[in-house]
Amino acid sequence: MTNYTEPRPQLSAEELRRRADERRVPPLPGVGEFSTGEPPLRLKLLSEKLGIPIPDLEKLAPQAVRELVERNADKLGVRVLKVEPGKPNLPATSAELQDRINKAKAYIDKLYGIDGWYDYMKEYPAYPTGIYNRSRSDDGTQPRLLGHYIESHSYVFGKITWVAIGQSYELMDVTFDDAYDWDYGEPFVWQDRSYGSNGDTTYSTSIRSFGGKDEVDFYLGDTLLLSDLKSKSLPQTFYHTKSGGGCFPAHRYTVRHGSQLCDLIYQVWGDHWGGYYLRNLINAFGFTYDIYDPLFKESVSEADDFFFNGQAYHDCDLADVGVSSALPWGLYPHRYPYESKVCTYRGSCGWPGSYIWLSQRNRLCRILQAVHILNKYNNPDHSYSDPKGGTTTPRQVARDMEQNCWNGHGINIYGKDPDYSSAVRTNSFLVLETLLGYKHGDAISRSYADACADVLIQVQWGSPPFTAYQGETADNGVLIRPPHHGGQLLCWRTGGSYIYSLPPQSFLDDVMDWLSMPKEEEGVVPTNLESTATYLQALRVYLYYKYGVAYPNSSKLP
Repeated sequence: MTNYTEPRPQLSAEELRRRADERRVPPLPGVGEFSTGEPPLRLKLLSEKLGIPIPDLEKLAPQAVRELVERNADKLGVRVLKVEPGKPNLPATSAELQDRINKAKAYIDKLYGIDGWYDYMKEYPAYPTGIYNRSRSDDGTQPRLLGHYIESHSYVFGKITWVAIGQSYELMDVTFDDAYDWDYGEPFVWQDRSYGSNGDTTYSTSIRSFGGKDEVDFYLGDTLLLSDLKSKSLPQTFYHTKSGGGCFPAHRYTVRHGSQLCDLIYQVWGDHWGGYYLRNLINAFGFTYDIYDPLFKESVSEADDFFFNGQAYHDCDLADVGVSSALPWGLYPHRYPYESKVCTYRGSCGWPGSYIWLSQRNRLCRILQAVHILNKYNNPDHSYSDPKGGTTTPRQVARDMEQNCWNGHGINIYGKDPDYSSAVRTNSFLVLETLLGYKHGDAISRSYADACADVLIQVQWGSPPFTAYQGETADNGVLIRPPHHGGQLLCWRTGGSYIYSLPPQSFLDDVMDWLSMPKEEEGVVPTNLESTATYLQALRVYLYYKYGVAYPNSSKLP
């Protein structure tokens, strides 16, 4: 059921399946099985809050149900701020740092996808659905997964057409096309989630209608929910609850900044075969170094400027054409490769193109390069070519960041609102200042490292000062989102109910590269793999140099 060409080893399907099965993580306790027979979540919510009998709601057209939700937003808790008292400023103690590292590791673990030979790191928690058209099984587009496409973004197989966001729920309308007429409705699905303060997430998948004539099956993740939709009486609704912050991970996976980061993390922890199956994917498709390698004291022998060449963005050679991608996609595990707008910039100008020019001015790459120079030469005053022109040193880069980029709670993004801090830039800054301050004795850097660490322990979803499984967003206030528990906020600002909150969605769409391909998730996405993996490593480095604690061991510390 998989459509791609790849250099897999010559193993039988049975052997690949056996290898995958023996390495699968046991399900979280209390997850349970899929259940049917209950009304859709959104109808239960409307009936409870508005007093309308469910049989009457079942008679309404989808548009009428959407209008009910929109007209009664306040009663349903849509976009309502919940003000929490106090804004504590927590110190980054050894115990707090280890707590945040443990939660970040648990978040990363639930985004891990297991295959028989290659493993995958997914981008974020999501609601990953898809269809498989058995009548067209040889057309090169099966399975058709939410957000995936053929030829151009105009021809997306499954798309989200409406969303409502509440403090403890999200409602989405999703529609698929099963052929090539792009009229959609094959099927039309309500994908609704309710979130509990106890860590439960309930997925309510209601297949409302099917307008096609082919033999089409419907999947949630790798689970077949309903086969041959045209032969079934619809609507049918399926419930599934994950507990303890569990989630369905997204279809989308990344190698650059994803599998490459987590390969190093799993080498440190030793689980998932020490990253062995992630490295199979990395090596088979020609990936070598990653710009985040210096955080782990990797790629020390590479050129001083290895961040600024095409090999650092090798995914652009493979994953920019939907189902024609050279990277694996399909089911078991459900996945397709993430596509970055880096590749768009590359195509517009040729290589190195405008993205390399931008990366040379990108605060993230300049900080990471300074860490690389420290690893390579062990000298904070070693002079090297500044990507902006002239020469610089790691210490000078730190002074530049302190004076021009530090906004009091993090490193902001070049050309964007300076009041918003970036997770990956601030995480990398902590490593640079920790090495300069605690390893090389720079008092100014030491003070910035301490201030930065105090901020970072307060920007993890579900950790103090946030309540468990909760965090705050500029658009929707305080939200309960157990799947994001342990993930680091992608960006943050001050001025909400808590000391830090997620910026508006419009800002995130602009800076987080989410407009580079059709969206797989229209709900709130406050965290992702890249930010959380760099967060984990930055806290490990600070914990080691500040408190002398090598956690969980001394492996991969610069």
